[in-house]
Amino acid sequence: MKPTYNSISPEGQKIYSVSFDTFGFFARSIDDLQLFANVFAIRDDDTPKAASLSETSVALLKTPMWSSAGQGTKDAMDYATDILKKSGVHVEEVDFPAEFGEANALSQMFTTIANSEAQAAFLREYRMDKTKLAPEIDDLVENKARYTQRGKMQALDDFARMRALFDDLAANYSAIITPSAPDEAPLGLGDMGSAVFNYIWTVST
Repeated sequence: MKPTYNSISPEGQKIYSVSFDTFGFFARSIDDLQLFANVFAIRDDDTPKAASLSETSVALLKTPMWSSAGQGTKDAMDYATDILKKSGVHVEEVDFPAEFGEANALSQMFTTIANSEAQAAFLREYRMDKTKLAPEIDDLVENKARYTQRGKMQALDDFARMRALFDDLAANYSAIITPSAPDEAPLGLGDMGSAVFNYIWTVST
């Protein structure tokens, strides 16, 4: 379960990016997730209402990152769509807002925001003893990629506009199905897999 951004205070944890870092839960069941939600006082504005399957509409949103999807993800999306349609649910393939439809531009916005904020987040540790930090963190604080304040603010403004557009889109559907990972999880613990399908939702939801 990934709660809406900033539903849970990050106090007490080291933050990488204040615009993206979000606390979430893993649990064995929906009931267990509800326990977590109660502890952190996570509530929706409206009480969920029962609806028949024939009254349910689902948006199938592949996102601009769809070219990164492997066969496992494609098959899972097709399988879910087939089950829903056979159950009487209205399923509609929906396009991402056109002005944010370019995958590389979205990725650059995320990178600019996240790494610019990490530069500030790790400055204290860097000045205390940078030898204790990984070289990648040193590079962020030293701004080796040469991010600018103007570029960061533009990226934040763009993401704010994208959130409003997405809210308008989401209001038309009961639920949205979208990929969460490029494919099946990689073997072992050395590789957590790609987050290419995830980061846009931290800002959009």
